[in-house]
Amino acid sequence: MRCRRCGRPVRINRDRYETFERMHYVCFHYEFEHELADVDTDPDEDCGAPGCPSAGLTEVVPDPTAD
Repeated sequence: MRCRRCGRPVRINRDRYETFERMHYVCFHYEFEHELADVDTDPDEDCGAPGCPSAGLTEVVPDPTAD
């Protein structure tokens, strides 16, 4: 089984391979749930979806140029 997004082998969650449209969960999440089509979305920021891989990875640092 190969992920149709990244091309790497799917070893974990093989039983949900079809549910995740033949992708790793992380690839599926970033493709369909993380709203990366919005150019202002930072992939490292928690999108709020349950199970977001970016949750807890970073803290939001205020932009010093923002008013």
